[in-house]
Amino acid sequence: MASKETFTKGMAALAMNFNREITAELIELYWAILQDLEDLDLDRAFRLVLAQDEFFPPTARILKYAQTRRLPAADAGEVFTKIVSDYASGEALLPVEVQHRYGRAARLSFQAAGGVMAFNHCGTEDTAKWVRKPFVEAWKEVVEADPIAALPGPADQITDGEILSKVQDLVAKKMP
Repeated sequence: MASKETFTKGMAALAMNFNREITAELIELYWAILQDLEDLDLDRAFRLVLAQDEFFPPTARILKYAQTRRLPAADAGEVFTKIVSDYASGEALLPVEVQHRYGRAARLSFQAAGGVMAFNHCGTEDTAKWVRKPFVEAWKEVVEADPIAALPGPADQITDGEILSKVQDLVAKKMP
């Protein structure tokens, strides 16, 4: 079952991202639909909405994202390609920038594969394959231990503020 904390922070993030007023009725409706999700799935769904959607999501969209699971190696390959592309375009990312864009698993995998030095030399496919293998292996290990690490952005995006306080108050009133 989803925790009130995960739900509250997710709803506050949605409110901020989509510039949407959160009402007591909205909290009640969304909680009724989303409360049976596991915390990990609900958190993943909120993060995916924030990363991919342009409009405030209906509950069905959040549920769909909550059920989305990919193979870690597929995600690793996709992120690896994006980082190599960043470097190819002249943007040499530091580990903290890799984490901000692609998540904690990406940063740890980036470092395990040799970091800035290794990615600076990924200009050819032959060189890239030697960096890709340790990146993917590290990614799988990190994501197996902590699936949230595969999600982009900071680990705790919403920690305080007026919107979070308002949503917390609404949650407290609607969910005893």
